[in-house]
Amino acid sequence: MQVLLVGAGATVAEAATTRPRRALQPPLDSTFFDLVGTGEYSGSDALSEYLSLAYGIDIFDGRSSMEEVFNIVYADAQSASATEAAIEAYWSLLSLYREVIRRTTNPLTGRGRSGSGAVLRAICRFYGPYDFGVVTFNQDLLIEKAVDEACRTTAYREIPWIPQRAYGVRFVNVGPMMKRSHPFHENDTADGGTIPVLKLHGSLNWVYRVRSDVDPRNALRSPARELECIYDRQIRTGVTVRNRSRNRRHTFRMQPLVVPPVFEKSPQIRSALAPVWRCARRLLEEAKTLVVFGYSFPAADVLARNLLRRAFHSNEELTSIHVIDCNPNVVSVVARLAPGRSVSYHPDASSFARFLER
Repeated sequence: MQVLLVGAGATVAEAATTRPRRALQPPLDSTFFDLVGTGEYSGSDALSEYLSLAYGIDIFDGRSSMEEVFNIVYADAQSASATEAAIEAYWSLLSLYREVIRRTTNPLTGRGRSGSGAVLRAICRFYGPYDFGVVTFNQDLLIEKAVDEACRTTAYREIPWIPQRAYGVRFVNVGPMMKRSHPFHENDTADGGTIPVLKLHGSLNWVYRVRSDVDPRNALRSPARELECIYDRQIRTGVTVRNRSRNRRHTFRMQPLVVPPVFEKSPQIRSALAPVWRCARRLLEEAKTLVVFGYSFPAADVLARNLLRRAFHSNEELTSIHVIDCNPNVVSVVARLAPGRSVSYHPDASSFARFLER
């Protein structure tokens, strides 16, 4: 089993291929509020006002990172004495976070030579199209697009791919939900199997319905348990459906299941995402080769580090680890988490492909 472990750097690499304008780049911790401040994103007033009054923080002065702000507002909103202003601020931040990811990643196709698609295709050429899986911390749909694009070509048409079965999540409903949608291509096999794509921090196309966009207390404190999967290549914010009994159209609002970039991720992971984490651990424990693409193993993400460390400790079959990252220091982090394993470094997807094919 070959496992591809994907982080945010993979999305950045995919976007860099087309040299997008700064406002269209995937959201990084250091540039998030620069993007929000362009004026293209609405809804920051409640967040800005709360942080200014409570902490004297100006989110647009370049001094505060996205992660820092998330942890401050998350702690206030989740406390027993949370004020309406704190809840509104956190709701605003979550909405901005989801919208920035949606807008910046929807145009990405997964066909680039520098991103996830290139690495995935290289793995398929060298190891074969069946014996691999993906574990990712990303919440965009770039991995799905990369697999989907590969399956549509002659060279990689044997990749088994059924998106709604790949996630390790039970959905009450799966479908494109819109007539003018662009659903993923299914590449079924005789036994109905699929390569796994395990998204440990949730996904913007795993959604639950809420009454409105202005009901933060209900949605944050008592989110719906039933998840739906939007079977579409584009991330959607709302869906129009026909009420058959009255022959009318209405739009219901959806909130995606995503784990925000905060230190305390346990509550979200213990609930809906627990099965995904169990599947990911089994996959990592069975891996013979691990390819780490664009994931820096941040020290604050203790749950992820522990997951990987336990899996590496239990896996005696893991013989080689490949790190694809612009930062060579990631190699030393991986070597500490997986002592005694062979770790090779590749600055980009092209050099990794050349390494396999030499």
